[in-house]
Amino acid sequence: MIEMAVVTNPETNRNLNFTPLLGEPFALVSHARMKMRATVSLQQLERIPLLMTTLHYELVEKQLFPIGKKLSVTALIDSVDSIREVVLRGKWATIMPVSTFKEIGPSTDIVMSEITGVQLNRLLVLASRKDKNHNQSASLVREMVEQQFRRLIAEDVFSFSGLHSHSK
Repeated sequence: MIEMAVVTNPETNRNLNFTPLLGEPFALVSHARMKMRATVSLQQLERIPLLMTTLHYELVEKQLFPIGKKLSVTALIDSVDSIREVVLRGKWATIMPVSTFKEIGPSTDIVMSEITGVQLNRLLVLASRKDKNHNQSASLVREMVEQQFRRLIAEDVFSFSGLHSHSK
């Protein structure tokens, strides 16, 4: 039985407790050959052919729907690693959370563009079972997870900071 998990934008559930960990922005990620700028407007975004995972597509579409905007998705591929590899080869773009590509580092030819006109993001939450019996080990794991997220936040893993110096 699973005691807890880090989940993205969970549906409310009466049987789970949710502890928000962070909100993380989405970025347009492309190869430098595509000549994207450090910021991209919603109007530009609508014209860029994208590869996306089903989860990220659904999250972004839900956020764009109220303002009447839609993405131009060429293919839904449910493998972050596959999309990342194709984008690194230079012919495609994607929209993903900042941390997905941040670990690649500034030495690559990847451009992460902020999307203006809307705040596209995901919410990462620690979900745990509602249990009337206090489980000390679960409390310890929760504290460790929260501490790890605080460390990653302090290291700017989930933000745009430091990215634009390499954008073209």
